[in-house]
Amino acid sequence: MFGTMFLVLMACGSAVLAGPSIGVLGIYLAANVCQPGVSQGMALFVEVLFTMVFVLVILGATDPKKGAGKFSGVAIGLALGLVNIVGIPWIIVP
Repeated sequence: MFGTMFLVLMACGSAVLAGPSIGVLGIYLAANVCQPGVSQGMALFVEVLFTMVFVLVILGATDPKKGAGKFSGVAIGLALGLVNIVGIPWIIVP
């Protein structure tokens, strides 16, 4: 319990300390821009849809009765790769 609280506090503290310095120094962590022809609404829809699919795979693979057992990590990893391969070209300009 103490370890978890420590990690949460350190993550929040680093976000509070690093947040203002990122904008002041001109350092940006990501450049999320939609592809030409893709609206922000479409990008949001794709993001929500693929997140739902990914969460469904996680819940199904880790189910104690009908899950993938020892291969649940493989199923989750393949789903993550598929979601990224299909979703990223819709949302982010390379």
